Amino acid sequence: MFSFKVVASVLLVGLLGGVALAADAICDLTLAERFGIARQNEPVRMGVPLAEGVAKDAAQLALTDASGQPIPVQIDPAMTWPDGSLRWVHVNFVASVPANGKTVVHLVNGAPARSDSQADATSAFDAGSPKVALMAMIGGKPYTSFADKAAKAEVVVKGPERVILRRAGRLTSADGGEQSLNFTIYETRYAGSPRVDLSVSYTNEMGKAAADHVEIQDLTLVVESGLKQARFAIGGEKGAQAGQLGDGESASVQATASKSVVIKKGDTQLEQFDPILSKPLTVGWAALSNDKGGLAVGCRWFWQMWPKDITVSGDGMIRVGLYSAAASGGKALDCYMGQGRTHYVTVQPFAAGDADKVASAMTAWQVPLRAVATPAYYCRTAAGFGLVGDNDPAIYPADLKPVLAGYDATLRKSLDYIVKKKDGCTYGGVTKDSYGYNYWGDVFHWANISGDPDPRWTLWESNYYDFPFACMLQFARTGDEAYLDVADPHGLHLADVFMCKWDPQPMYRGACRYSPPADEVGNDMGKEKAFQPYRSVEFNHHKAQSIVYRYLLLGDLRAKDDFLLALNNALLNPEESWRQCRGPGAKLATLYEGYKLTHDKACLDVMKRIMTKAEALTDNPKGFSKQGKSGYFMMGIAREGMLDWWQLTKDDKAVAVVKSITDFLLTGGGGLQGAQDAYPLAYCYRSTGEQAYRDAAVKLLTRTGTEQRPKGFGMSWRSTPYAWYYLSDLAAKDKAGK
Repeated sequence: MFSFKVVASVLLVGLLGGVALAADAICDLTLAERFGIARQNEPVRMGVPLAEGVAKDAAQLALTDASGQPIPVQIDPAMTWPDGSLRWVHVNFVASVPANGKTVVHLVNGAPARSDSQADATSAFDAGSPKVALMAMIGGKPYTSFADKAAKAEVVVKGPERVILRRAGRLTSADGGEQSLNFTIYETRYAGSPRVDLSVSYTNEMGKAAADHVEIQDLTLVVESGLKQARFAIGGEKGAQAGQLGDGESASVQATASKSVVIKKGDTQLEQFDPILSKPLTVGWAALSNDKGGLAVGCRWFWQMWPKDITVSGDGMIRVGLYSAAASGGKALDCYMGQGRTHYVTVQPFAAGDADKVASAMTAWQVPLRAVATPAYYCRTAAGFGLVGDNDPAIYPADLKPVLAGYDATLRKSLDYIVKKKDGCTYGGVTKDSYGYNYWGDVFHWANISGDPDPRWTLWESNYYDFPFACMLQFARTGDEAYLDVADPHGLHLADVFMCKWDPQPMYRGACRYSPPADEVGNDMGKEKAFQPYRSVEFNHHKAQSIVYRYLLLGDLRAKDDFLLALNNALLNPEESWRQCRGPGAKLATLYEGYKLTHDKACLDVMKRIMTKAEALTDNPKGFSKQGKSGYFMMGIAREGMLDWWQLTKDDKAVAVVKSITDFLLTGGGGLQGAQDAYPLAYCYRSTGEQAYRDAAVKLLTRTGTEQRPKGFGMSWRSTPYAWYYLSDLAAKDKAGK
């Protein structure tokens, strides 16, 4: 067997993607403005992986601009290597980038520069201006966030440039006598800026069975501006609608359906349009102002997650209807046990005369800047996503260069096809788009009753086989941010809607639902049986890697909470039968990421228990499928999980199982199932040198058929970036110890 070396990114002179770096350099980060919006002092928070041994302390890392001048920065640890050095960090700074332009900054070893002022740790929910509260109407009863006296803000990230506070509690009746949904609010405050960014989440942690639910009539974030009888501005399709509010007057923007956004002042309609046609970034914010200044509030993915509204009124209040009673037409949302949703809101005070800057900032909120490293850095230098082969033809043998180009083109074509389907696709005689409160971040799968659009009979993809993680891996190896544009909402959907985040039995907290689910939560019962909400007792549809990488790469702290729930399920739930082998394979993948994140030995203990059961089937590959040949497709994720175990332990017994299954599918009568077999084939080629494995892997990667569903994309392509590593010259050099 062979091992692989990870080469540190900082030597006397490093070489990254063919560019020689200075002695103190770690990597370049590029901020590409892709949406035609001039960015002015925009906060950026992005995860950056580091090779083992590069830095022990985040205080040793700094940021400079292209000319080497220091940039004020705060770098927060996110994950460590086993030796204690930093594996992932979150880089926090402020950037200005011209519309459609690019800016490059350098992550370096050195003392970080600081702003003249420091971030304020005072929560908007405790004191100060503006005052903020979360209010709800659930089951016909009013609840608020401030009535829970135990819900105090705690500082979870504290630094000179950025402070993040976390408040968790339960929505409570005004008299404190009754409680409902749990809520978690992350509040980010910045040095030298009054801007406050909020991540507002809730979870239904009530009930005894999957079908138990509450009805949410309204969920609103209320912001008190202090600006009474003020001017208003509301983002419209092509610009802001503006006017003056008197006492008792109000104006609003409402997303009432996937094809309808309406802006009104009182009963007077100012604008109406179909957002699917224009996909405006200018919608989803409102502001109040007077001659001294103002306050703007924006909600990300506003129309995409309808029904929503933002209302400004003459009493100085700005109300963000996260699930809006007014926009829904009074239709309540059934929130099932363990289900929740996350919303991103920004609150921006501004000075007199800065209205245009605020409109630009609110538009930019919909598509935040990202600080992106090169594929060579992600995949070779830092190995941030594991052993992934990037898309540089120079690292592959000559015969693979055209295969690589065709593969990249096929995957991007598949992604574009799936994105197009989000505007509407037809299956089973029913047409549905992917917009709506629980649907944003998913794609319509099938209608069980032909021609009947009733949600109880319509199935969704549910990000099968962790489609968003497959997108993240393709981003890492190509640098194409279009993959991240998809992975962002789809990864959030997987955590919010598909995962069951609470159950009366602790081992099922973080469990999966069924794929494909009826109306996102139910079992696929076919045409004749009733709608049945479902929480799985097994791991057949479990997926969590995109959730942890939302935390590592995108810096979303709520995603870390959600991943730890999935890890809880993997640690406590003993179900791990290999008879449906994708289940334990997915469980191994979660435990693998969980061990890297937490260093909890319990993850290794459970992985070993699972692998011991797999080893008992080494000479009986058919034992991995209770369905017979129709279940052999599951052997892709099964071996992926086994190789995760091998990466941690170098356990040769795991390799024997992987080779046994691979030989069975290749020459033993099982039959290769698709591109998901390319990774174990490429691994077996590199470990044995046998050409037949390489030929079979390359043939699978040469496939040019477009994947038309997230399910197919995730199942077929999610592990192929690892195959490319084992086919590359890099793997050959690593095996030789060079």
